[in-house]
Amino acid sequence: MAGRRGTNDSKLNAGVVGLGLAAAALLAFVVQNTEDATFNWLMIEITMPLWLALVIAAVLGAVIANLGGWMLRRRSD
Repeated sequence: MAGRRGTNDSKLNAGVVGLGLAAAALLAFVVQNTEDATFNWLMIEITMPLWLALVIAAVLGAVIANLGGWMLRRRSD
């Protein structure tokens, strides 16, 4: 029917808006956090720009979230 949108279109649009908001928030953090930071993990000391640590954490979080969703979908099949 003309003028009727499917649920997949609205989910896609909501996902694009959510991704855009997350990218804007990440960009704001990157611009505001340009100083160096030191991280200690398992007796390893790493010094890097704070914006780089934020980007790495965001990417790893997205990867882990997608893997978790994939594992749940696979388990339910």
